[in-house]
Amino acid sequence: MNLFTIYSQILVGFRRRSLACVLAFAVAGVSEGLALLSLKPILEQNMESMAPTGGISKLFLVLWSWFGISGQGIFIASIVVFCCLGLLTAMASFLSEIMRINLKAIVEESYRKRMTEALLSNDWSYFLALKSGDVSKALLIEGHQIGMGAQFFVRVIGLCVIAIIFLVAAFSIGGFTTLYCVGFGAVAVLIYTNIARRGAAYADKLSKIMTNIADHVNDTFDNLKFFRASGRTELAREEAFRVYRHYVHAYFFSHATGQFLLFMLHISSVLFIGVLLAVMLSVQHESVASTLVFLALFYRLAPRLLAAQEAYYQARTELPFYITWKERYDEALKHPSKPFGKNQPAFARSLTFSQVTYTYPSEQNTALDGVSLTLSKGACLGIVGSSGSGKSTLIDIAVGLMHPTSGRVDLDGIPLESLDIDAWRRRIGLVLQETPIFHGTVLENIAWAEVTPDLARASHAASLANALEFIHALPQGFDSVVGEKGGRLSGGQRQRLALARALYREPWLLILDEATSALDSKAENSVLQALESIKGACSILIVAHRLVTVKMADHIVVLDNGIIVEQGDWYNLLRTSNGIFKRMAQLQGVIEAE
Repeated sequence: MNLFTIYSQILVGFRRRSLACVLAFAVAGVSEGLALLSLKPILEQNMESMAPTGGISKLFLVLWSWFGISGQGIFIASIVVFCCLGLLTAMASFLSEIMRINLKAIVEESYRKRMTEALLSNDWSYFLALKSGDVSKALLIEGHQIGMGAQFFVRVIGLCVIAIIFLVAAFSIGGFTTLYCVGFGAVAVLIYTNIARRGAAYADKLSKIMTNIADHVNDTFDNLKFFRASGRTELAREEAFRVYRHYVHAYFFSHATGQFLLFMLHISSVLFIGVLLAVMLSVQHESVASTLVFLALFYRLAPRLLAAQEAYYQARTELPFYITWKERYDEALKHPSKPFGKNQPAFARSLTFSQVTYTYPSEQNTALDGVSLTLSKGACLGIVGSSGSGKSTLIDIAVGLMHPTSGRVDLDGIPLESLDIDAWRRRIGLVLQETPIFHGTVLENIAWAEVTPDLARASHAASLANALEFIHALPQGFDSVVGEKGGRLSGGQRQRLALARALYREPWLLILDEATSALDSKAENSVLQALESIKGACSILIVAHRLVTVKMADHIVVLDNGIIVEQGDWYNLLRTSNGIFKRMAQLQGVIEAE
């Protein structure tokens, strides 16, 4: 597809704004062209001491005669008209640029919103497979570049309209000379198009390199501790510098091509004006006044042509960003999250898994295979197993992030998929291994998503989470700022703060996914004591690799390769000879090896 076709697609929904912007350019072009032509009669009268004989000069004289203006009044009237048209030109030009800037902003906002909505509505398993660099590029970089391309494209159209208006004005002065100018421009366009293709190829390469840089930055600095501790910081540095060199090369040539085109146009403009003067004065024997106005028209047209050339090149340069955005957007739309129902949830009896099986897309092995279990209201259920045993998948299904491939999940006998899933999720308190702590105060974190935080409720939740003591020890208590990602708090404090946030919601179901795996024994004991104090107040689902975390559970399920291999309470499982749970307990030092 050509540039016009693609940008017509980009600007769907913004065509009225685009047309209004182009019309403002047209008004500016018409008023400026008429302003220059209005000077021709007085130039002819004053420079050549003769009455104008035809063309635009005669038209203006007829106009002045109709208003009863003659003699010196024509000079004054022409100056007044020139100034008024100049003011109109300035106003229309200002308006066109303001409208163009606004267009860029709303196009950028629209494409960011569309991509955000598509990603937020994605099937969870599809979203997990996305690279964080691709997501950030789609939302932050590509949306911005699409907006830039849209404004450049509209500017090209507007400037081309001005060019056509100026050519019509020039044709009224000298038709043959204008055709010569058009022919010169056509040759220049052919040369330009060939060079611009090379620039577009470098722009496409630049878009891909920017994605690589985003991925590399995320991989390197998210794992910087590993690089340093492994003594391979130099490897990270060399890889980063290699990507940066590729970026410099692609960036330079994609933008230098445009500057080369400007250079060529500057040179050709000098030659063009020289030949034009020779033709008009020596060959066509045009009057000095006509030649001056003609040159003035093209003098004003030349910067527009240069700007149009640059805008066209920039619009071409931004196209690869739209193409990659469109591919990513279309792919995201192919994987929407499956819809849920509208029934309001209630948790009066139990949450039940019945023969639940789940297989991730593009994978052959099942993450869960025929899992059946029940979590009663007010009970505490522990899920243990090695990494990859299906623990996190089970949680994702319980909160409705994924639908079972087969089997069903019921809440009080009603299929989860028929419920208002957001209403269900709002009654779940979730504490993760890497629970997000937001930059803000302690109160804002505990009462997260609340427009008006309730201090008394937050204080009660913090007390239940065994967090009140350390909160009061902070400089401003609940008003203390915790820093980026809770950097001013210890690991144990962050987890207790996260637990307080979960309890602030007064949940029906409290889920802890490896919530204590990264804590030391003291911090872990604080969290476990908090859980013991709230046991029975709500249902608790504890997923853990460390067995001591689930000791408080009423019932424990052992997963292995997605299958329930053992289940029972703590003491019964420890008495099972050669059981997986018992072997895990021995390996972790919970009991002595026999």
